[in-house]
Amino acid sequence: MMQLHASAFSEVIRRLSAARDPACLLDAGGNYLFVNEAWNRDGAAPRDGQALVGTSWLDHFDCAEVRRLHAEFLFHALKPAHGARPRPEVHIVERNTSTSAVLVAMKMEPVLLDGGPVAVAITHTPVRERPIDEVYPLVERELGDYRAADGTVTQCACCRRVKDPSEEDRWDLVARLVEAPPAGAAQGLCGMCRELHYGQPSEE
Repeated sequence: MMQLHASAFSEVIRRLSAARDPACLLDAGGNYLFVNEAWNRDGAAPRDGQALVGTSWLDHFDCAEVRRLHAEFLFHALKPAHGARPRPEVHIVERNTSTSAVLVAMKMEPVLLDGGPVAVAITHTPVRERPIDEVYPLVERELGDYRAADGTVTQCACCRRVKDPSEEDRWDLVARLVEAPPAGAAQGLCGMCRELHYGQPSEE
């Protein structure tokens, strides 16, 4: 049984290691077992430079709501509905830069042992990339315009737009803030990303 277990994981790790797109392997508790070079280059590594392996995938999401929704994705990949066979799930998210609007397919593929899922392989594959100004109007405003009464700036964890505290339903794409978020910026989800990418009702 142990040899089969090791062999199954070795095969998955070899495949993920050779992948050109960012890829990782999580155990059933959501902890990193393996990350490929592209995953680290994609900015997934901790800011303090520590290794990802052995840490929790979910703990690297700063936004509590995004962390909860990804926990649900992980749960569904590991625990399919009663009577259903485990199968890959794909979720489309945004990974925008200051110059490009990028849609990424996050594929979550259960790793099976004796018919049951024991781990999840995740691959991020870009599915569309366009100039950012073709998708979002670019706005140039002072950082102070986005500070709430308590001084907090809120940035969407998905599309990277920043919230205008004076207009509850307004989120602006400010290129320099995508490139370099202000220190201490809070993460949230704008109404569009909440509905479009996470299937949740908008709070706006």
